[in-house]
Amino acid sequence: MVFDTHRKKVVLYGSGNGTWEYDGKTWRRVGPVQFEPVGTALAYDSDRRLVVAFGGYDGMNDGFVYSGATWEWNGLSWTMRDPGDDHDDPPSRMAHAMAYDSQRHVTLLFGGLQSGGSFAPNDTWGWNGTDWTRLGMGGPPPSLGHAMVFDSYRGVGVLYGGYSCDVGGCNWRANTWEWNGTQWTQVGTNGPVTSPANAMAFDEGRGVTLLFVGDGEDRGVWEWDGKQWERQIADNPPERSGHALTYDVDRGVSVVFGGYEQGVGYVGDTWEWDGARWRLRSDGDPSPRYGHAMAFDESRGVSVLFGGRDGPIGGTWEWDGIDWNLKTRIGPTPRSSHAMAYDGRREVAVLFGGRGQNPGYLGDTWEWNGVTWVFRTATGPSPRAGHAMTYDDRRGVTVLFGGTASNAYYLGDTWEWDGETWTLRTAQGPRPRVGTEMVFDTKRGVTVLFGGDPGLGDTWEWDGVTWTLRSDNGPVGRSDHAMAYDPMREATFLLGGWRSGGHYMRDLWSWDGEQWRLENNSTITKRFAHAMTYDSRRNRLVVFGGANSDSLDDTWEYLLAQPEAFNADGDCDVDLMDVAALQRCFLQASPSIDCRAFDLDGNSIIDAADLATLPGAMTNPQAPP
Repeated sequence: MVFDTHRKKVVLYGSGNGTWEYDGKTWRRVGPVQFEPVGTALAYDSDRRLVVAFGGYDGMNDGFVYSGATWEWNGLSWTMRDPGDDHDDPPSRMAHAMAYDSQRHVTLLFGGLQSGGSFAPNDTWGWNGTDWTRLGMGGPPPSLGHAMVFDSYRGVGVLYGGYSCDVGGCNWRANTWEWNGTQWTQVGTNGPVTSPANAMAFDEGRGVTLLFVGDGEDRGVWEWDGKQWERQIADNPPERSGHALTYDVDRGVSVVFGGYEQGVGYVGDTWEWDGARWRLRSDGDPSPRYGHAMAFDESRGVSVLFGGRDGPIGGTWEWDGIDWNLKTRIGPTPRSSHAMAYDGRREVAVLFGGRGQNPGYLGDTWEWNGVTWVFRTATGPSPRAGHAMTYDDRRGVTVLFGGTASNAYYLGDTWEWDGETWTLRTAQGPRPRVGTEMVFDTKRGVTVLFGGDPGLGDTWEWDGVTWTLRSDNGPVGRSDHAMAYDPMREATFLLGGWRSGGHYMRDLWSWDGEQWRLENNSTITKRFAHAMTYDSRRNRLVVFGGANSDSLDDTWEYLLAQPEAFNADGDCDVDLMDVAALQRCFLQASPSIDCRAFDLDGNSIIDAADLATLPGAMTNPQAPP
């Protein structure tokens, strides 16, 4: 991550997620993924007004091929300047460091890891915009994971830390070196303990090198004034590693983005340091994951997300229809393949089980009240993962079915939670399975279950006493799909999943209590182990994450048009007369019409999005006679 002083933007690149810019308020993707290296290094050439990128590895397409290519970003596009296939170029590498020497007009490069797992030589290279030149040999030992900046006040490059080996063994170092344009000089040996959790930037406003150590006993902000490291006392961002840091010259703050947070996974939060304190600017969005769980909180109008696999992951997020908000990192231990349901009477989201790191399969019950998680009990159903849960609002109980146990067999038991106690209701009914889904049909007062592993395509209903097989026809057999119930359309919706043979799916189906109907083969990406809720305030399905060939972090919404709600003239059809009424509401020229029915996107105003939506809900496209 670097700061573009000409365009006054922080530029972020890496991990195959495209190029992003931050203006102090908002992150915006400004470039597609044009090359894929992970572990690359960036520097900003302030003379030529270009971002320079070198090296990294491609672990996605070519089996961890290390790169020696040099690219430049001009604010609009990336251009490969040097493919790195010349013997006079730096060898391919990753986990190296770069900084731009503004006095000698050259981008500096040092260290890293070469293919085969060997350290790159301890030679220093310079890029002048046309060619690479070896500037010197010796100095810091061959290392990886170090940090480097250019101190423009004193005209020296500053290198700190890194992982290296000597006769005493291999370890993370706390040494400080400076480059004067000709040679390296060791100027310190007593800095903070480092690891992959360190990142560095030069604070142009105060003339000091800033080091942010993300975890460990030396976590926090350290400053180097050319003579010694001094720890700054502050309330620091949550522990992390692999984050990025740069100095925003225009606003006079250091910016930290992202990293990996133990128990939470990859985070996308943005923090700013003004020299005295940290300020959280953005929580970002949930990291890519699958096997997470969501429930819609009817009382607060938000979709609640917890956990998932890519770690496993903890952390509680809420989606309000516009943004994701990280509510807390405190609560149940990180886990995946758990289940959640929203208890409308007690206004809490109930979570049970899942699979963590230790002890593995879990059997604990937690409740989220919108502010904190409350541990309720460790007794009840046996520890398990891959089970399904839903809330029966007629009888006031949360219903749980199936899953897999720690001894690797599938379960077929049905349990109910009344807010105090779990009760085993029956061990009879659908065959044992894992990766199934359930919802509660409020119109008919039954719990609907579909599918699961191994490749099942059956539909069952639970009335609180007995399971009944309702259908063997409908969607093809699958597991790890998602389901939600829409009380306005009085239908259960099913999306995607995994079919035997490694087939990921994206089809959307609805169940009306009698038959399944294919709604569409949606434009959403194929996926399995995603989560879906029905947002009753905005009348739409909300989908997050899942996996196909990779873990996903995208949020989708599907508007469930309810034609009778838009029938303004009462003729039992949604027709051109209703479209005309919507247009009058849009123009605020309809005092005799209840315009609230036309707020199709749920944002409390009649706008262009509503105008675009209503024609698709028309049941009679002709004007009435």
